[in-house]
Amino acid sequence: MIKIQEVTLFIYWILSLVKFSTQNSSSRIYDGQVLVFVFPLSDRHFKVIDKWSSNSLCKEIEEVRSYDGKIQLLCPFDRFGKIEEDLKRFGIIHFVLTKDVGKFIRDNEGADSTRRDLSTMTWKEFVGYDTIIKWMEKLAKDHPSFVTLIDMGRSIEKRKIYAMKISLSLNKTDAKAIWVDSGIHSREWSAISTGTYILNKLMEVFKAGKTSDKYSNYVKNIDWYVAPLLNPDGYVYTMTKNRFWRRNRRSAPAGKPDMCAGVDLNRNFDTDGHYAGTSTDQCSILYRGPFPESEPETRALVKTIMKHKENIRIFITIHSYGGYWLTPWAHTYHLPEDYLNINRVGVHAIKGALRGYTKMSYPNSSYKLGSVSQLLYVCGGTSMDWAKMKAGIQLAYALEMKGMFFIENKTNIIPLAEEIWSALKEIAAHPEDWADLNVTTTKKNSAMVLLPLCSLLWSIVLGFYFVWVGY
Repeated sequence: MIKIQEVTLFIYWILSLVKFSTQNSSSRIYDGQVLVFVFPLSDRHFKVIDKWSSNSLCKEIEEVRSYDGKIQLLCPFDRFGKIEEDLKRFGIIHFVLTKDVGKFIRDNEGADSTRRDLSTMTWKEFVGYDTIIKWMEKLAKDHPSFVTLIDMGRSIEKRKIYAMKISLSLNKTDAKAIWVDSGIHSREWSAISTGTYILNKLMEVFKAGKTSDKYSNYVKNIDWYVAPLLNPDGYVYTMTKNRFWRRNRRSAPAGKPDMCAGVDLNRNFDTDGHYAGTSTDQCSILYRGPFPESEPETRALVKTIMKHKENIRIFITIHSYGGYWLTPWAHTYHLPEDYLNINRVGVHAIKGALRGYTKMSYPNSSYKLGSVSQLLYVCGGTSMDWAKMKAGIQLAYALEMKGMFFIENKTNIIPLAEEIWSALKEIAAHPEDWADLNVTTTKKNSAMVLLPLCSLLWSIVLGFYFVWVGY
């Protein structure tokens, strides 16, 4: 069922997309493409949509359909007349976002890809790979007393994959730490800019010295690991060739087109249920790879986490979009035995995100809290499940930032990132709920908790919260 709040958010998002007339080569392949969001309500509706796909009239951007009911279709403009007739004839609720996707991308994301590698870091633009890497190297060089640059490895095209440790106790082995990463799916630019924004805010806090701000003191009592760009090859490709590219850039099999290149890195981890919700088709965007951890980007994350896992108490991987604070499991509908504790820390995070809300961002709305499999869909081989199941990090989360699509207006970079930074500060302020947890490998699932009851209780809590704070 389509919720009034979700429709309101969607309309507000459309209105927030201020136009900037610029060039972007990775958007050109989408010139003349229509982007339409459809909300099928019956089996008949789904059959109509499936017929369009099978006849190559339209292409679904996502190969997996989530429970929110929204399907995103790319349709050539010269064929959209027939599609629009069917939408009206069969009574399918729909919204045409744009009749020229390429122009829509350029209007909202701004600068030409050739100018994205800037000399200085900024959060007023979506910056390129080289800018991020040089900025991280400079941070480590300028602040050796509390910053360590971690060379995680190289991508399949030999680009650097970095993480940074920020800590006042660089030589201690028993400090409690939080891990944050982003950019495992290359088209999620908002997630990547948020990863670098968090890194920058941590630098500001640690450079500031003594302060009366309680959140800053909590933040400095923790070690932080931040890896803002896990899929550098894919990210460069989204800026130069194909804006919606999701996977890494492993070469396509002989005789196959470029669309068959790459592996979905977030289906490539060695977890139970690795096959669930994934594909063995090399041309699928959900292709899980020839075997678990087949990709150098995946192995880089695994190697780094395993080296520091005794200190890491919380694992957070940032994605976009949708407005979800997601918990294990992704590969099964069952929930972990310690789900209530996972949920408790998630509540702190969402409370913090609400505190970080600004009028420049989306209208007042909360992140939805729950397991991936129960709120979105079943998917195996994810980094979140791996972190909890194999690395033994009890509190593992996958965050889907607010938004309605992969294209975000550059004026929303900071407001959206500020919400996540505020969420992390709130988590840091409640170490009693996570700092003393031991690292344990989780292999078994408990019985499934009834999602409707959880959702109802959470909605009631949020309702009281909104009334109390006056939103």
